[in-house]
Amino acid sequence: MQTGSLDARQRRRRTYTILTITLTVAVVVTAAHALAVASKDEYRLEESDGALTFEVNGLPGGFYQPWDNSFVSIYSGEKTVDDHLVSYPIQGGWGPNSSVLMGAGLMAADFGARDIGGSWFNLTVTDIAGDGRIGDGDTLRIHSKNGTFSSDTVYFMEFGASAFGGIAPYYIVFAFEFEEGEFNSWVEWGPNEVAL
Repeated sequence: MQTGSLDARQRRRRTYTILTITLTVAVVVTAAHALAVASKDEYRLEESDGALTFEVNGLPGGFYQPWDNSFVSIYSGEKTVDDHLVSYPIQGGWGPNSSVLMGAGLMAADFGARDIGGSWFNLTVTDIAGDGRIGDGDTLRIHSKNGTFSSDTVYFMEFGASAFGGIAPYYIVFAFEFEEGEFNSWVEWGPNEVAL
């Protein structure tokens, strides 16, 4: 009889332990999900006089690499998928270069114009440390040379970095639009730190 009640107590302890572990995991997963959702609000794409600016701040560690490993692209329109290749009808991109962003202190470089839907836009990168590496406080600025982004069109700006020969496990995608004179922007995806 005593053995039977001991077994019942052990079963209750096991049940309690499993319940405690389950609740702990649920709380951790829920907290991590809430943190991930909240963290999207930390990242901003700002607009001023038609120019877009993103300031690097608090990104996952994998982003902090030489500028040579980074890319910035703009795309829009309905995507098409052809043999696993995703493409957009309006697109342009840049590959920043570390060597022109190295010097004593703040360095800025213009990486040239790209035709995005019939208008030309330039990318300027500012490296506040002048060390040729992506760091907090550095900025990406896309500005118009001869036009503006079309109204009522959703565009996407992707910023990423990779040290793995073109595979981009570190990226953030902003969606933005100019609608009736108002600028709207949101994080569409990321910041991601896992290769898909």
